[in-house]
Amino acid sequence: MVACGQHTFSTAIRTLKAKGFISAHFREGGAVIDARITDYGRQYMAEYPRLFNPLDWSMVAAISSIVATIISSLALFVACS
Repeated sequence: MVACGQHTFSTAIRTLKAKGFISAHFREGGAVIDARITDYGRQYMAEYPRLFNPLDWSMVAAISSIVATIISSLALFVACS
């Protein structure tokens, strides 16, 4: 589980580095050693201070719980028949 999170973190750091928002250093295996925001990254954050995640995670959680409930109910009916 840690390796998956680390991989996701490293991928995000590489993307931000490619866009010039941060400078980062990596180990041989790809793990992040250090990441720091660049002047360009600071400038970007100053120009767009109200950045937000466009995905409403509460809606995603609600939909996934509804789908899980429906699938569980169907599985119960199939198992009982």
